[in-house]
Amino acid sequence: MSETEEVWSAHRAGSFRESAWEEENDSVHVLKSAELSRKSTLDCVFFHGLQLRPMPEPHKFTWISQSEPSEVWLKWLHEIHPTMRIIAVSYDASMKEDSKNGSMDLYQVAENLLSKLILAGVGQSGPIIFVGHNLGGIIAKAISRQAHFRHSLYENDTDITNFLENLRGLFYFGVPHRGSSFTDIEEQLSIVKGQLVDYVKVSSKELSRLNEDHDALCKRYDWKVAGVGESLPTNLGNGFCGVIVDKASARCRNFMIVDQDHPSLCQPESRNSSSYLHLKEFIDRIQAQVTKTATDEQVLPQIQVGLLEKSRKDEEFQQQLVKDKALGFWGMVGVGKTTLCKAIFNDLWNAFPYTLFAEGVKQIPGDEREFEETVLCLVHHKGKKITPAPNLVQLRGKKLLVAFDDVEKDREIDLLRKLSRTLLDSSRYIVTSQNRQMLNKIDGIHIFEVAPLDGEESKLLFKTLAFPDNQPLLGWQEEWMEAIVQTCGGLPLTLEIVANYLKGCISLDVWQQMPEYVGNADHGETVGLGKLWMQLKTSYDNLGPEEKQMFLEAATLFQERFVENHGWRHGQRQWTLSEAKVIWSMMHGNEALHWRTLVDRSMVSDVADDSVIRIHELFKCLGHSLADTDDFKIRVDSVENLLMILQDGKRKIKVTRYFLEYQLPVMFHILFQLETECEERMCTRCRWYVKISLVSFLPQNFALSASNYNVDGLHTVNISLSVFLYTNFAI
Repeated sequence: MSETEEVWSAHRAGSFRESAWEEENDSVHVLKSAELSRKSTLDCVFFHGLQLRPMPEPHKFTWISQSEPSEVWLKWLHEIHPTMRIIAVSYDASMKEDSKNGSMDLYQVAENLLSKLILAGVGQSGPIIFVGHNLGGIIAKAISRQAHFRHSLYENDTDITNFLENLRGLFYFGVPHRGSSFTDIEEQLSIVKGQLVDYVKVSSKELSRLNEDHDALCKRYDWKVAGVGESLPTNLGNGFCGVIVDKASARCRNFMIVDQDHPSLCQPESRNSSSYLHLKEFIDRIQAQVTKTATDEQVLPQIQVGLLEKSRKDEEFQQQLVKDKALGFWGMVGVGKTTLCKAIFNDLWNAFPYTLFAEGVKQIPGDEREFEETVLCLVHHKGKKITPAPNLVQLRGKKLLVAFDDVEKDREIDLLRKLSRTLLDSSRYIVTSQNRQMLNKIDGIHIFEVAPLDGEESKLLFKTLAFPDNQPLLGWQEEWMEAIVQTCGGLPLTLEIVANYLKGCISLDVWQQMPEYVGNADHGETVGLGKLWMQLKTSYDNLGPEEKQMFLEAATLFQERFVENHGWRHGQRQWTLSEAKVIWSMMHGNEALHWRTLVDRSMVSDVADDSVIRIHELFKCLGHSLADTDDFKIRVDSVENLLMILQDGKRKIKVTRYFLEYQLPVMFHILFQLETECEERMCTRCRWYVKISLVSFLPQNFALSASNYNVDGLHTVNISLSVFLYTNFAI
């Protein structure tokens, strides 16, 4: 019995107690790992070599350890890369042809295994490394060539494109790149040679042609190559003892010779064996190339509490991108759209040969041409920025993962459309925007609304940032944390800024003043909220005149109590959207369209008509700030003061609630005579207070003539009177 057969016999006696395999299909077997319940980051595929005689499960016993025949050493790689998927491929590699074995040629084997690997999802979500022993290295080359040929014929085949573009390297254990004389043993054994034997013979034309093709493909796709060769002879029995693959034939780039015979090359004795260390370093280098040199990988917050329950939704997002070409994230400023976009991009980018991440696209200056040039400068190939930057013609037929963050203008949508027409159909797009109307312009998009964090998630994020050492909170800190978190309204950006400011702060006064400070749009720079308020104000500035007016009214007046029974403190309830729309229809017209604009721009919540108007706390604060600071400095708190001010046409008016509630009835007949020009001298908020309060104090027998107005659907006499007042005189 030869030395090799002794090892094989020991293997058959072993129980594989250290390892277990799962069969994906009849050719693909995956080594089990506890970490593979998570998404694999790398597929490492192992190909066994020629078999002198039929042996059971060569895809397993080829990779056993010399020191422990029952142990598959491939599991050592899981210690270093726990989420790497280790795959062993089985195929007919018999040197002897008979009725059952050795009848398939290289093309048939490569085509069959390529289909089986794709069927098992190899290379569909991350990089691939091929590892081959003996003929297995030739098979790996043939599969990579076959993938290229198939891609040339079927450019829109997403699976084959993913496979080809994700192949990153090939590692060889004693592969006869220039043939091996050991195949002459077939003549000594008087056997009918199998079809694959000719491909490892010295001076094989088929092997030379394969090597030429493979060298060209390595340059084209930037595949890395490394290998090891033997220095010791192998005893195969039958009088043959010698080096199976000499170093001249086994040599390749990044090559080394080790003191092993041919079978032992791929059966390391320990984790310190030279052949194992060389493979490990090769895998590490490729993994580093994929991650560390990936300048397009996006930096995420260290703490991502409640990021749309991302751990549970990540798979949902990826499945959605299988069905739809584009994924849209929609929500208000600071809600976490950009962070979520980056997280999904980082999960997916290594499955795409080309990537483009453009953050804050609406801030990029220039016209359409300049904008396009700037954005295309961000294109990366396999994690490295392309220089010089490509144009759209050069990107034609490429597969890209594209992310556009904070889309607001038509030029951004136009460029996305150009990319969609230019790139492969397998390209995918991730887009964020505060404006749902912009996202709806993108063909084939599925839109997710990014909601603020709930109360528990908000408190968890705040405590994690403000108390990083997990120290217990003082009683008053717990109390004021509730108020601060409520004011932040579930916005991760606001919570992060405030929590970082309060980190290490034990001043009760500071904590007490923080809720009011956060909710004041005129403040912010001290804590660091200035940028947030600027973004919120920009959202307002981008509105049309009618939308601005409706937003201010929604944020101020319609957040107050509506009076039904002629008394500010009696019969109070909140305004409903339908009631507000009745008034807006008389004041502005097209109220449904204007309201939808506010909803689509994430400035108000999308509620049913019979529901109360809901708006985020910070937008409420912004609305009050804008309504209160329109240069209306004079505060009216008495009838006499009002009469005096009205006599001066240059002075503007701010009316207090006290005056409206208790002294306005006295002035009713006087106010009724005021001319329209007075309205222009009152801020938005005050105009509404005066008009609605007038309604509250009108006599019940007040004559109402609404026959000329559309008052269908009006719910109360008060609203009818409001319509009458709005259409007959202005204050």
